[in-house]
Amino acid sequence: MARKFLIIDCFNFISAIVIYLLMTVNYVSSMSEASTNVCSMEDCREVAEDIFVKMDKNVKPCDDFYRFVCGNYIKHNAPTWTQLDLYEEMQKSSRLMYASLLENENSMKILNKPFRQISKLYKLCMDQSTLIKQGAKPLLKILRELGGWPILEGNQWSNEMNNDWTSITGNLIKFGFPFDLFTKFSIINSSQVNTHSRVILLDRPLIKYNLDRHSLDSVDVFYNDSVINAIKLGVSKEKAEDELKKSQELLIDLINITKNTKINSQVMYLNGMSTRWPSINWTGYFASILSISSATPIDTNDLFIVDDFYIDELVRLMNKTRSRVLMNYALSRVVEESLIYIRLENITHLSSSRVKLCFDIIAEHLPNIFDATFALNYVDDNKRNEATAMVNTIREQFIKIIQQADWLSNKTQQSAVEKLMSIISMIGYLDEWKTEEWMKQYNNFEIDEENLLRSILNIIRFKTAFRYQTHDKHIDDKKHIIRMDRMPYYASFKNTIIISAGFLQHVLFNNNLPKYINYGRMGFFIGHEIAHSFDDIEELSKINKNLMESSKKKFHEETTCMINQYSNYKVEAINSKLNGESSVHENIADNSGAKLAYLAYRDWLTRNGLDPMLPHLNYTSSQMFWINMAIPWCTRIHPKILKDLVNEKHSPAEFRVIGAVSNNDNFSRDFNCSLGSKMNPVKKCNVW
Repeated sequence: MARKFLIIDCFNFISAIVIYLLMTVNYVSSMSEASTNVCSMEDCREVAEDIFVKMDKNVKPCDDFYRFVCGNYIKHNAPTWTQLDLYEEMQKSSRLMYASLLENENSMKILNKPFRQISKLYKLCMDQSTLIKQGAKPLLKILRELGGWPILEGNQWSNEMNNDWTSITGNLIKFGFPFDLFTKFSIINSSQVNTHSRVILLDRPLIKYNLDRHSLDSVDVFYNDSVINAIKLGVSKEKAEDELKKSQELLIDLINITKNTKINSQVMYLNGMSTRWPSINWTGYFASILSISSATPIDTNDLFIVDDFYIDELVRLMNKTRSRVLMNYALSRVVEESLIYIRLENITHLSSSRVKLCFDIIAEHLPNIFDATFALNYVDDNKRNEATAMVNTIREQFIKIIQQADWLSNKTQQSAVEKLMSIISMIGYLDEWKTEEWMKQYNNFEIDEENLLRSILNIIRFKTAFRYQTHDKHIDDKKHIIRMDRMPYYASFKNTIIISAGFLQHVLFNNNLPKYINYGRMGFFIGHEIAHSFDDIEELSKINKNLMESSKKKFHEETTCMINQYSNYKVEAINSKLNGESSVHENIADNSGAKLAYLAYRDWLTRNGLDPMLPHLNYTSSQMFWINMAIPWCTRIHPKILKDLVNEKHSPAEFRVIGAVSNNDNFSRDFNCSLGSKMNPVKKCNVW
């Protein structure tokens, strides 16, 4: 019996030695990736210091990788209201770079007129001393030119006979103010309705206010704001409250006929409209609208699609409403739109907040020029080409995974690969932004270098004129596609991945830094967005309507696994578990994105050799990839935000990192995590 136990003990001892040797070989193999070359450039020293001070090396990476990477940052920073502190830093840094560029237009790489105009507009907006000195004068002058604001002019206002709703509309459009207070006018591309005639849509307006008294856009808010604005311009409180009550009543009537009138679109010609509503000078009305452009005047061949039931009710309402009430309402809206462009208080705002406000103003009115000016100055061909290569490499890894997914039929694999191959990359800027033809579109707007309000109105007039001359083509029709500092995203309806110029800056993407930084940080975002192309069984069903039941079952099993995994994560700060159901698609994208970016980086290493190390960070290239994947998510989120995040589609930052690494065998191998440790659980969930 003793001999038997001795044999068992010897066997266990030998087994332990074998296991230890295997683990040691694995660790040594991993550490052999560590380059002896240390990057000594300033960029490397800065990013190394940023990583070093955030890490808590008292935490073992296999126990809690998030706190290993971010522990000291969490300890020494106050709670924030955002998930991604590094993104906030990127936005601030981008604004500082851009502000410096706009303040000195001669430093621009491209000095075409549109870019010089952006610089002028920015400096005009930032000149707070001039704005304070001007005060309300620019607005008051425009109000007089529009016919006068009755509440401001009191009994001296005497334009009762000359201001019906059509003439008011004509005046508003001439100055550049919103003119769709009573109707919505638009020109439709005739090819859409199969006719050679110009097609004009006359519809009910989109009114931003509503009758819900608890809404932030209620008619009460309009009334209260109008009263406050009138008082700012010198009207007594009593007079403002009394007279503007009628403007509120008119707004309520407009909302009622807009919401309660049955929609009934009729095809009509100008003669038919004049016959049905003889009290309206339709020819003069349309002429005033088109007067700001070189569009052909309205004639008898133009085809109108008219919401005739609404026009019936509008005519009845206008016939019983005094011009004074109409003007008070219309110019209340004018004042509301204008106040942001003047300064009524003798207070200078902080530079940083003023920069943001001026950027927001320019981005709202000239989004493409605003984004193009930044992108074409800060994204060179090398940076764009490298980002494009990264997208392609990450996509190739997804294609390999699809091709190796034996639970998919050959047909489904082929269709999925075709979809991935057809993904369009929009990186940094649109190619058309560099063409003379595109820039010429903006040659006809001018900046009044002494008047911010007039400059903004000039831009609005210019854009409206362009729309009418081109049959409703918007000069900024792609304004939502590639914003300066927007996070990368996948536009499923276009099968396109978009990466903004702002995200190709600083520590998120830098050609001078080791590639594990670019792949770990930007690569994760790219992989995440590409993975969204197949983050749902419906996406597979779209490419193969006869998707095998076994494929559906496999996808469902892995999805359920991930739902359960994330539903078991507990947010200690609020003592609450995550809702894995609501965040499952984003969690799939996180896990897949990390995997794709890692495989793409390993492919880069195979082709290019080892990356240099960073000062004071003695980790392998693969380990540095994982550290850099986690670094952007270092944050300490305020408990109030966490309460919302547990049920939102994106998991809290901590679990976006932990979930992705704990499902990845490569991570466990790179950090030599024993099976069954917190970051290397026995059961892993992988859709892809």
